[in-house]
Amino acid sequence: MILIKYWLPVVSCMALIFYASSMSGDSLPLLFSFQSVAFHFFAYSILAYFFIRALKKTYPGITPAAALFLTAAFAALYGLSDELHQLFVACRHTSAFDVFMDSLGGFFGGMVFQLIYGRDKALQGDCLQ
Repeated sequence: MILIKYWLPVVSCMALIFYASSMSGDSLPLLFSFQSVAFHFFAYSILAYFFIRALKKTYPGITPAAALFLTAAFAALYGLSDELHQLFVACRHTSAFDVFMDSLGGFFGGMVFQLIYGRDKALQGDCLQ
């Protein structure tokens, strides 16, 4: 049940990112000037949030630092694979800056989860044990 409940959102986010990366560059509407940066940051923040959530539910004993490190590494590697995928898509290009934004978004999403998860545990009294 953990596999479906917690890992399905991760796989779904990955699939949506892959689908968006598969679209031809000239078929993407320009809504605002920095939309590519915003998309990379927020898409990978959401992916990282779901990833760290699934990781902590699958491995409850994982330390917060290890979970955050694995989440940031996962986001960076998936971002790199996304950029390599774009080499084969018409009118798309690769960018080291996009990988940087993916990694930054991944770190941010992991931190948001850690802050929310830590606050919820503190409210439940788990930090006092």
